Amino acid sequence: MKIQKKVYRELMQQLCAGAADREVGGILGGSGGCVTAFFLDCNSLSSHPCCYVPDVEKMNAVIRAWAQQSICFMGMFHTHRDANSLSPQDQSYIQRILEAAAAAQIGAVYFPVIGMEEEKIAVYRGDADSRLILTDALELVEEN
Repeated sequence: MKIQKKVYRELMQQLCAGAADREVGGILGGSGGCVTAFFLDCNSLSSHPCCYVPDVEKMNAVIRAWAQQSICFMGMFHTHRDANSLSPQDQSYIQRILEAAAAAQIGAVYFPVIGMEEEKIAVYRGDADSRLILTDALELVEEN
């Protein structure tokens, strides 16, 4: 997954500033195969500190607004407190997102998981056609 360095730094700064006590997440957007924008959903619909439930209605509104600015939906990220691997629940919602991506003719969707205690990111790429979830590398790039 390619992401602009400044976007990566801003995302990590915002996550570390306000998300240490619970899991949060959000969406990624960009163009030309590179993440250039993100939306941090700090108002999880879950009250449990180890469970992130996204505000889908709000994020869909952001995706629609991005589309008007030629920013494409590229994926969804979330934090884990002490691990950066996918849980069975993560895999289940990723499959639902991949079904919608296939219908929208989006080929690949990224699902980074940020382990807050290790401050490490594990990147997963979902292939909408095959519904496979694969590991992917994180590549920081300069702004064009």
